[in-house]
Amino acid sequence: WRWSPHFSELMNHLKVGVSASIFFITFLGTIVSFSKNESTQETLTYVMYATLVPSAMVGMAASWYRFSVFNREVKAAFDVVDPDIRAKDIYRFVSAQDIEIAARVGRKWLKPDTLDPVALSRTEVILKAGLARFPSNAFMTVLYANFLMDGQNNLQAAQRQLQIAAKQNPDFIVNFMLFVREQEATQRSAANGAPGGQLDLVG
Repeated sequence: WRWSPHFSELMNHLKVGVSASIFFITFLGTIVSFSKNESTQETLTYVMYATLVPSAMVGMAASWYRFSVFNREVKAAFDVVDPDIRAKDIYRFVSAQDIEIAARVGRKWLKPDTLDPVALSRTEVILKAGLARFPSNAFMTVLYANFLMDGQNNLQAAQRQLQIAAKQNPDFIVNFMLFVREQEATQRSAANGAPGGQLDLVG
């Protein structure tokens, strides 16, 4: 619900809707199980069937509302930035995962192989604000490395960020992300004829 891991907003809304429906049905099912009144059990069973789809729709609507409000607030905060305000205070993100969601604004394509430079610029500002807000967060650092590697094709800068992230006590998931990006960076370095080719993410 909160992290909304899919790039497709619709997929996130559908998953929240299904989860909401399962939760509501489970809640009613628990009441039915503990109820000793047969009439109550029968009534709640019919209610379960009747609210299966509506509860999912309520969950989807809540997810859509949350996305809409969040994106609108972030857009408003970064549309007009006070030059005197610190980067980390432009918008008070709660977590690095929220920054990842906000940074998806950069996934706007002009052509199949061309990203919108305006959208990329906005993403860069958001990510730099995120780095200022969470300077020691390994996930945030890897997120910025991903942008440098894929959005700006700046392999050397991305490698430096990956090395920094490796020293920020990454958890298991972030360690896996580091491994994947290290392999990709190594392959790109070899393809570009860069000397060395290997990244030292431990040292």
